[in-house]
Amino acid sequence: MGAFDPIITYDKAAYIETETGNKVSRKALITGATNIVVAGKSIICASSILRGDLRRSTAGQHVVISMGRYCVIGEGAVVRPPGKIYKGTFTFYPGKFVVIKDLAVIEPGTVLPEGTVVSSLSVWAGNPGHMVGDLPETHQEMMENKCKAHYQRFRPA
Repeated sequence: MGAFDPIITYDKAAYIETETGNKVSRKALITGATNIVVAGKSIICASSILRGDLRRSTAGQHVVISMGRYCVIGEGAVVRPPGKIYKGTFTFYPGKFVVIKDLAVIEPGTVLPEGTVVSSLSVWAGNPGHMVGDLPETHQEMMENKCKAHYQRFRPA
């Protein structure tokens, strides 16, 4: 992560850039977009899935996925909340009651079982997911710098 890191190029026609600087792949699957908030300068890669259509049926709750700035949703990642509205009176909660705290790392292919609480500054992996390590207290600053640098290097070809 420095001045000599290579530029990451992408096909400009393959991504949509929003007014807030988000770069969204046309090959990403985003459902229920009105229930998703992305703060800005984030990258949503190809083959990733954001499920804004899955949400609890509580009144007044419309945002189900909320992302800050400089987030990267990697290729093939799936982000979904723990509920879905159906016509009728019942609700289904896939992977219910999973909580992921700030600055946690979930490794690729990890499946978190229901009831899992992922603590801050921890690393989780496996199926079923379990904690495999801790992160240093400097992780937040390091990740902020890394995400900003990644966004700045992500440029059209």
